[in-house]
Amino acid sequence: MREYSLEFPSRELAIELLCLDSLGEVDQKRVLDFVTYNGDFDPKLIAKAVGRNILFPLIESIGSLDTVQISGAGYFDFGITDNDGKQAILIPDSGSIRPPKEDTSLFTHTTTVVIGGETTSLVQQSPLGSYTEKAAREKFTNSIRAARLIKTANCPFLVPLPIARIHYSNIPDGQGGRQSALVWGCPARGARAEDLIRPLLELATVNTNKKREVIVIEKFSTYFLSLLHTMGSSARFLHEQGLCHYQMTYGNISPLLRDQNKRPKYVSTIGKHYCQQMQPILSSPGDTICPLSWVPIQQF
Repeated sequence: MREYSLEFPSRELAIELLCLDSLGEVDQKRVLDFVTYNGDFDPKLIAKAVGRNILFPLIESIGSLDTVQISGAGYFDFGITDNDGKQAILIPDSGSIRPPKEDTSLFTHTTTVVIGGETTSLVQQSPLGSYTEKAAREKFTNSIRAARLIKTANCPFLVPLPIARIHYSNIPDGQGGRQSALVWGCPARGARAEDLIRPLLELATVNTNKKREVIVIEKFSTYFLSLLHTMGSSARFLHEQGLCHYQMTYGNISPLLRDQNKRPKYVSTIGKHYCQQMQPILSSPGDTICPLSWVPIQQF
């Protein structure tokens, strides 16, 4: 059972808030209570915390979006300060969430990209548990641009709904701006495709026998090859629009299924009745939708 607690700042957190109009009144208050650490937010509401991403359910869903994700308004420490992929971490289900603060350490973001036909690594840093103001503005703007694409014919994906951008007025980001946070609307209670991989890994590694191997191959072929194909189609579509997804991993994708009316729906368990009309939602944590000049090599 997940159980989180909140640490409280040593002084009142003043914020500049840009837009919460998409949310109902109760959900707006929940978001404001959390990002300001005013003592009114109940941490028992938190469904999942990973690094700078905190998720809890919406009282009033927005279409297929039933969860709010706040990125950058707090930090749940799970043992890493970079994303270089050199260590595997089991994320704990309980612990404390720290508010943004001025004297925090840094998180290092590294992405392998192709620029001018050459592979290289781009390295960016942000306050641990937060965004720099520049990064928050860019990500929010690019995500709005990507969100508009879903109205385009043949768009193979959805994106989280950009709801709000928050700047902590009295906490500098160390790069000339303010520490910042972003608020998103997400589907499927914030689930990720990686949640569906774990049962497959267990099948493949625990008491492996021939029959179990056949089951693993069948499930992977049925569900994940379809998802991989759609992820590739999504990457190509983004590239054609002059955008890209920095880290299109299973941890940054929520697999949705389309119903008979082509509307997205989510199936939370691996079963024999999946249809193959997979539609990913390109989502956080960890992703960045960026100008096409920075294209991850692994997307080709």
